[in-house]
Amino acid sequence: MPLAPELLHGVYAIGPAAVLSAAALSLASSAVWSRNIGETSCKWRRPYSPDGRTFIVWTVIYTTTLASCAAQLTGQVPVLGWWTNLFWALAFALCAVWTPLFDGESPEALRAAASVLLAGAAAAVMGVAEERAWMNK
Repeated sequence: MPLAPELLHGVYAIGPAAVLSAAALSLASSAVWSRNIGETSCKWRRPYSPDGRTFIVWTVIYTTTLASCAAQLTGQVPVLGWWTNLFWALAFALCAVWTPLFDGESPEALRAAASVLLAGAAAAVMGVAEERAWMNK
């Protein structure tokens, strides 16, 4: 489906496009460093480490992100607010940053990666809070 005309003539497409770009960057980062993530995870395994099947949730997250952004860009749903899309894009961008940090395999690098993941989680929560997604509008 082509972009809705009102999106093409304004700047409203920037938010969903930024989210899609950040999600693509996150996927690319994961693809480049995926082997190292597995090796480091095995090296620093803890009794409370989740089973590999747990991470299938990321398939749901990326798929629903693609669907939501496509719906915004085609005018099927209203475009989310600027801050919502900014925080959402920031969360995905931080998901792209943690993987090279995790590759350092030192305690300091792992702490840095954990800090970046916490910042990404905070950005995602701020986006949900900004959109007031749990409230009737």
